[in-house]
Amino acid sequence: MSMGCDLVADDRTDIYPDLTVRAPATIKGLIEARGIGILRAQPVSAQLLLVVDLDRIETERLPQTRHTTYHKHAIPLIYRVTGVHFPFGILQYLKEGRQD
Repeated sequence: MSMGCDLVADDRTDIYPDLTVRAPATIKGLIEARGIGILRAQPVSAQLLLVVDLDRIETERLPQTRHTTYHKHAIPLIYRVTGVHFPFGILQYLKEGRQD
């Protein structure tokens, strides 16, 4: 959000068959700011375009394209990269895509 993005959900996101993503009603419009508390934010719904697996670390400099499946749709998948450029790279990916 600090880079100009909107809040869909914090901690849990519902994914619908048309790949629309929304926050569950219990946490809609809320986000945790560690050390500050639960903050309010204007929530939006969005289209699922990319999955980022934060549990796996990318070891390849230029990794092959990966996908995962939700509701029978193949969605691009990337792993976490150690470095300050990572969130900016994700934002650029979402804006312009990837050259394969």
